[in-house]
Amino acid sequence: MKNIETCYNNYKFRSRTEARWAVFFDHLKIRYEYEEEGFDLDGLWYLPDFTLPQFNSWLEVKPNHEGFFGSDDEVKVATLAKTSNRRVYVFFRCRLPNFIDDEDYGICYLPNGEKIDNVHVE
Repeated sequence: MKNIETCYNNYKFRSRTEARWAVFFDHLKIRYEYEEEGFDLDGLWYLPDFTLPQFNSWLEVKPNHEGFFGSDDEVKVATLAKTSNRRVYVFFRCRLPNFIDDEDYGICYLPNGEKIDNVHVE
């Protein structure tokens, strides 16, 4: 499936899913920056989707989990959490605002190298 670029709140989002997250954050009055800063992580370039300043964390949105685990993308997320001492959340398939079903979930990578599986947004 091809992403559809979407403009919202003076940002040009790479997908409608990312734009929907921005609407969700605005509704909850959660401050965010979209693709604010990229990082060179030992030769791997990573640009997180969202910076969430009030939570001192990042959020990455993925269409599904297929191919994520064990990939360079997972290494980037885990490395950013460790080197920045901040949490990085990754959510899969979340289609806001009507997004909760059995396949919508996320994971959280902690600065100590651990990860919390099955983080749900409810």
